[in-house]
Amino acid sequence: MFSRDFIAKLFQNHPLPGSIAHAEMMPEGRSMTMFSESEPFSHSAVLLLLFNHLNSTRIVFIKRAEYDGVHSGQIAFPGGRSEPEDVNFWQTAVRETLEETGIHFPVSYIGQLSDLYVPLSRFLIHPFVGFVDKKPKYMPDLHEVSAVFDADVLWLANPESRGVFHYKSGHLTGTAPCFRADNHVIWGATAMILNEFLLLLQKNACCKLK
Repeated sequence: MFSRDFIAKLFQNHPLPGSIAHAEMMPEGRSMTMFSESEPFSHSAVLLLLFNHLNSTRIVFIKRAEYDGVHSGQIAFPGGRSEPEDVNFWQTAVRETLEETGIHFPVSYIGQLSDLYVPLSRFLIHPFVGFVDKKPKYMPDLHEVSAVFDADVLWLANPESRGVFHYKSGHLTGTAPCFRADNHVIWGATAMILNEFLLLLQKNACCKLK
């Protein structure tokens, strides 16, 4: 189990391993050079929301509702499109998280991870890490989210959590590295963002992940 202060220290004087972490979990056929500011894109923000419960540090995920789109039914971090009334991308991430999960606790800012562009949906994702002081109760917005669940950070850091997923996304099929938590498969942009956070943990000299 990790304290909020310990996790906050990961973002102090530690360079972000974004490109390395993203490449490790990148789906087949994707390139790290796909983003271009000359192409139209939208900004979004997601939240890696952490809490401690029963000697475990947990991280919150959503399962997207089924819809006619490339990310239908996928596991993701809560978050969404930036709106004009949002002061900054952190506010976007928190607002969307509270709306999608029904969590009503105050969220403490911990740090920001590397931006990630998703070419299929043309979103530039701004990922943040936050913390709540106790286990939340989930009341998902069923128009956008079919389920909310949490997973043990130490399990996700364990090599046994990793595998390969044969995916179908819209008209595309292929394989991608993935994480598995209970019956859930975490792949694509979510796995790439998650991997950066896990690499930060692993690079900290005081952190022994087993």
